[in-house]
Amino acid sequence: MIALTRFDGTVFYLNADFIEYIEETPDTVISTITHNKLRVRESAEEVLQRVVAFRQRAAFQPAAIRALLRWGSAHPVIPGQPFGATIDPAVDEEHC
Repeated sequence: MIALTRFDGTVFYLNADFIEYIEETPDTVISTITHNKLRVRESAEEVLQRVVAFRQRAAFQPAAIRALLRWGSAHPVIPGQPFGATIDPAVDEEHC
């Protein structure tokens, strides 16, 4: 979901997967796959940047969820180490 602003100033959230196309006429108009047309204050470029950021977050989440399922929620997160790094208590007493 991405946050957008209507011309009356209200903020709403749009499922980025529903965007069919965006045009500037000069207002930014988003056409959705459900045949709705939404006029927003943000430029087409701003909307695109938010969609890209949303997709990057969405692409990362399945990997994090898989890691949690594999290691369990009790697996420690070690500062400065990749997520899921393991510790050896015999070697590193600081994180135990």
